[in-house]
Parts: sequence; C-alpha cells; structure tokens
Amino acid sequence: MTLSERIEAAEGPSRELDWLIAEALGWTRRQVGQVIAYYAPGDGIMRAGPPKWTASLDAAMSLVPEGWRTSISNTTGLGWFVLVCEYGRFGEAYAKATTPALALAAAALKARGL
Repeated sequence: MTLSERIEAAEGPSRELDWLIAEALGWTRRQVGQVIAYYAPGDGIMRAGPPKWTASLDAAMSLVPEGWRTSISNTTGLGWFVLVCEYGRFGEAYAKATTPALALAAAALKARGL
C-alpha cells in the first residue's frame, strides 16, 4: 500500500502518517540529547516534529506542488474529495478521505509521485 493510499484509508489525523510523509519528503531525524529532532531538507532549523499534515488543511496545502491548484468538495456521507491539477500541463491527482486535510495530503502526495 502506498503512502497516499494509507492516508486515504486513515480514519482521522495521525502523527505516524505525518512522520512517514516527512521521511518520504526527505526529512531527517537525529537524537539531540533526549529528544528526537527533525530537519526539513535544506533547512538547518531543528523542529520537534514535522507539520501536522494529516490534521491541518493549511499544513496539507504546503504539500501541494508549486504551480498546482486544488478543488475540494464534500459529498454528504461519502467523504471529502480533492482534485489537484497542474496549471498549463496535463496532470492531476485525485483522493478521497474522511477529512479535507487527509484528502488534500493524499492528493498532493500523488501529485508528487508518492
């Protein structure tokens, strides 16, 4: 099962999935004293953990590749649907999940090939 499929299947936000997204995006983690620190690629700033991509719509938006747009809709009883389309070129990624943040995170990762 791919990471985006795991996100679509999630029943709600998950820090475990957030950590898996971080690893897929190239984040690294190191033991600093008694804490595990996270570092985004090309960013020397130590963080306590990755963003809450599966819980926050704003955080999930940061996963959408530059130049792509989103369309989010909710069909009562069927969950949230997201379509991410690339401007000016053919390309789209579609996801369905129980929350808008999960659907957007999954679609954005599909657009990134994850």
